[in-house]
Amino acid sequence: MFLIDLGEDGINDAVHRIMTKEATMARQFGLALILFSLLVTTAAYGEGGTPLGRGTVALQVSSINFTDGELEDLDVDSETLLGLAAYFNIRPNLYIGGEIGFANLDESTTSGGFSLKTDVDYVPMEFNLKYVTDFEQGLMASLGGGFSLNYVDGKISQAIPGAILVAKGDELLLGAQIFLDLVYRTGNLFFGANLKYQLTEELDDLDFDFSNFRIGGQIGLVF
Repeated sequence: MFLIDLGEDGINDAVHRIMTKEATMARQFGLALILFSLLVTTAAYGEGGTPLGRGTVALQVSSINFTDGELEDLDVDSETLLGLAAYFNIRPNLYIGGEIGFANLDESTTSGGFSLKTDVDYVPMEFNLKYVTDFEQGLMASLGGGFSLNYVDGKISQAIPGAILVAKGDELLLGAQIFLDLVYRTGNLFFGANLKYQLTEELDDLDFDFSNFRIGGQIGLVF
């Protein structure tokens, strides 16, 4: 859990923003669940083969962009995320698997007598299903989604004349994501691009979440 000491001002405004964000997050999680259910239903009745073999393992590099304005204010809303993904075929065209990634959000700013330092590690751990469509001649697209546990560990400190305000700790956030992959397979090798949108819970005691949009590339092996 994050521990925070931010003074007494702005309490009513913070409560209002928290309630508004909780309602928005509930709608977004509901939408993600509906999209995920449609994916499972489509895959369950689909026919096809194993366009990406019995399974795959891939290295991913993505630009991760956090959508919460509070992270933008801290100037840590965009970073590089390194990831590893593994999937296994369970039905024609349907694959189940997981992805894990790591991004470090590190920024320091100083202006006059004020300084602000942010150092946060973000580790998404995803459990996904994806449906792979083979366009032939090696080109394939995957539509997927699932749920995630997202580990956040960090510290945000602000120094002002006469006081130091600190928020620090670690927390595991529940999340959901949907994604689209476009890859080209040649033999046992594949490479391509991916898009992903992920929703997460808010941090306890802090008025922001780690929902994000990602765009990146991947290279992997089919087995």
